[in-house]
Amino acid sequence: MVSIRQIGRAIAPMLPSRLEWMLKGLYLKLYHRGYLPLTYAKAAKMDRAVQEEFGVDVVPPPHLRHRVCGTPDLRAYLEGGRNSVETIKTALTKHGVKLCDPSSVLDFGCGCGRLTLWWTRDFPHHAYFGLDVDPDAIAWDREHLWSGTFEVNGGVPPTEFNAETFGLIIGVSVFTHIDESLQTAWLKELRRLARPGAVVLATVHAEKLVEQLAPPWQREIWEKGFGFFRQDIMPKGFPSFYQAAFHTRAYVDSHWSRYFDVVDHVEMDFHDLIVMRKSEGVR
Repeated sequence: MVSIRQIGRAIAPMLPSRLEWMLKGLYLKLYHRGYLPLTYAKAAKMDRAVQEEFGVDVVPPPHLRHRVCGTPDLRAYLEGGRNSVETIKTALTKHGVKLCDPSSVLDFGCGCGRLTLWWTRDFPHHAYFGLDVDPDAIAWDREHLWSGTFEVNGGVPPTEFNAETFGLIIGVSVFTHIDESLQTAWLKELRRLARPGAVVLATVHAEKLVEQLAPPWQREIWEKGFGFFRQDIMPKGFPSFYQAAFHTRAYVDSHWSRYFDVVDHVEMDFHDLIVMRKSEGVR
């Protein structure tokens, strides 16, 4: 069955530009003022039962969950966070990281604490810091997640943390949404924040997702190794630079190795987890 969005994409090139933008504006108003509030209200009705199932006392509201996992569905939010933490733990164990050792952990792009809930349950002795550009999410974290310290960061580095502060840095679903120059800037900043020998983890969109993109986008990604594209609709709360980025494995190995030793690619459902180390003695 053809969706309204598909019909819109088909007829948009045939419309005068002014009319096209008027229709897009109307669509966005209906989406944000009508569809999303109804969707959030429906999701909230299911929250209590899902919380009891997962044994979770407090959860962020639907609109914040939507920003971090693309849906307000609480089950998807909790399962996604738990599965990501388990994948990270497995990858760290594989590469000789002793998770029982106390460490300063940076959750780069923490959102409303999707990873925090599960990580701090398993490792309450870790000093856990969350960083995000979303002030609403950070405000919620500070009020409800007492097991960590949370700060708002600007869209570009540097952060206010001292150099070589963290033994572990985790960035889930950050490099999937920023352009190439901003990625370079943040890789340099994460290297500054990482201690010598620290492990840095970051996710990128899985290569298999490239096949689902429009043919011109596919060609650009395979030719350059990287592509950055504007998405049709983003939930409110995201900065304008936050769009969709895609990498090939060869690109990651070539470019990211300028800042860290790239030691592994771990396949997840829709992302690949890149495992990196800051070489001993590197400042």
